[in-house]
Amino acid sequence: MTYQSIGRVIGSVGGRFTVYLHREGEGKQDTCPLAGKTVVAQARGVLRRRGELLVGDLVEVRYDDSSFSLADGEAIPSPDGTAIAVERICERKNALIRPPMANLDVLFVTLAAASPDPVLETVDKLISIAEFHGIEPVVVVTKRELAPEAADAYKTLYARAGFSAFALGVNAVVANMPHSQYPVLFILSLALGSLLGAVWDWDGKFQRLSARMGHS
Repeated sequence: MTYQSIGRVIGSVGGRFTVYLHREGEGKQDTCPLAGKTVVAQARGVLRRRGELLVGDLVEVRYDDSSFSLADGEAIPSPDGTAIAVERICERKNALIRPPMANLDVLFVTLAAASPDPVLETVDKLISIAEFHGIEPVVVVTKRELAPEAADAYKTLYARAGFSAFALGVNAVVANMPHSQYPVLFILSLALGSLLGAVWDWDGKFQRLSARMGHS
């Protein structure tokens, strides 16, 4: 038996696409055995061309009984995507070339308050691209612990221009950690990465290494 589902592409590696298959809807009985599951799929026809299918795309997926196995009455998708194919891309509301993604609602634009100094022209360009494609830009100023006055100035600059903006530093992360719903290890990586980068001057070392390589 052949099944047809609508899903969203959530990943892409080596020509294979990870797709979350949507359920029928609240109060409705799922007619496709893999509804609500994440599957590996391959693109059909012209969709196999590089850049044709993007992460974020809503797609039509077809599969059959050979695409899954049953365990205690539950359908388990084939790990290698056997007979699971993306047949069609549904209408997009937007798409970006870099990063190659589609159907975005929000784009977070990050800049460091210091070490290195931000290039505001690049930030403005990213905001303009988001606005042009109907994507809400959110400006995130990082490394506030290194230059709090500069971080607040950048935040105020973009907030007064009408954009959502906030500044993030180690102190803010640590203070809000007890109230966070995010994994603790992720929050610690944000805090420690920013702190250790400043202490060990990773940016300075990288710049000096690049300069030496450029003269060699």
